[in-house]
Amino acid sequence: GAQDYLAAANRASHPTLKAFLLKKHNSYQTYNDTFPTTWHVKDASGIVPTEMCKQYSAFETEIATNEEPIYTLITMLPCEYLWAWLGSELSPPSNGNLYADWITGNDYPDGAYTMGNFIESYRQQYPIDEPKALKLYTQAMTYEYQNFKVATE
Repeated sequence: GAQDYLAAANRASHPTLKAFLLKKHNSYQTYNDTFPTTWHVKDASGIVPTEMCKQYSAFETEIATNEEPIYTLITMLPCEYLWAWLGSELSPPSNGNLYADWITGNDYPDGAYTMGNFIESYRQQYPIDEPKALKLYTQAMTYEYQNFKVATE
């Protein structure tokens, strides 16, 4: 989340990568600041993550704090695409749908495409370890699947 993007940004030496990571951090921080009002909860303490969610979060933090910062974006990309896909699958929301704002706020892939295109442009100028990137992306995608599977069991 926000702190992972900030950790990666603080370690980034390339100014454009640093700026992109900071923009993601700011976006996530804005969400973190507003979600209690949006979702009518007192604060984050009222949300109890599953063990799988904790593992996924720890994985993202591990990458953000220990790997080259570009790998943070690669690790976060499956989430970007999944939210856009979920939004488009649930769109349009029916009248009175409690999640209508979330659905309409996420039913487009622009953010995922922007991140994917940024990674691709960066990788063309600054080669990355492709097998490592694929492994991280695949692990993040697996965590996304497992996170939703656990929530529906």
